[in-house]
Amino acid sequence: PLLESMIQDKNRVVVFNKMDLADRTPRSIDEVRRSLGKLRDSCIWVDGTRPATSKPLIQLMTRHIKKKFWTIPATILVVGYPNVGKSTIINALRGVSMKKAAVAKVGALPGVTKEISGFLVSEEPPLYVYDSPGILLPSFDHTVQSFEVGIKLGITGSVSDHIVGEEHLANYIMHIVNKIGSRRYVRVLRMEAASDDFEVILSE
Repeated sequence: PLLESMIQDKNRVVVFNKMDLADRTPRSIDEVRRSLGKLRDSCIWVDGTRPATSKPLIQLMTRHIKKKFWTIPATILVVGYPNVGKSTIINALRGVSMKKAAVAKVGALPGVTKEISGFLVSEEPPLYVYDSPGILLPSFDHTVQSFEVGIKLGITGSVSDHIVGEEHLANYIMHIVNKIGSRRYVRVLRMEAASDDFEVILSE
């Protein structure tokens, strides 16, 4: 709510990173667009590790810029959950537009970006992007739904493993593996049957 009140009069672009991991069938994309309401035409899928996929993002951002003087760089703030690739996207934009090396620090764990930093990512048109630390206000109470949300955030790297518990994460991953019907680990470990309990799997 606080963030919404701060940016309610600003133009927004919704960026879905790691598109190589997403279901990008026409039906799924249409469902996502409908869920965004007024922002349905302001969303885009990219892969920060493949800079070429970021070219349309520069074009989309340019269409949303309101300026009188194009010689002055437009300022853009990148906001999102921790560890979703915000810094990687900035580096991709800078690389594909200006042929410059990466400048924003990236890492496999959340918390690499600790302060707001600005980078020129395009000269034509001039775009200045501010990288920001991940924003996350989780409320992990004792409900099943909240606990599952915490586990999913841990699996995707948005929160550190120890916040939810490494054992809980491992058990949930095995639950998903079994749910989709994968039994390769059963054969490799020569187990008698599949199990959601990671301790049982480690004992094999």
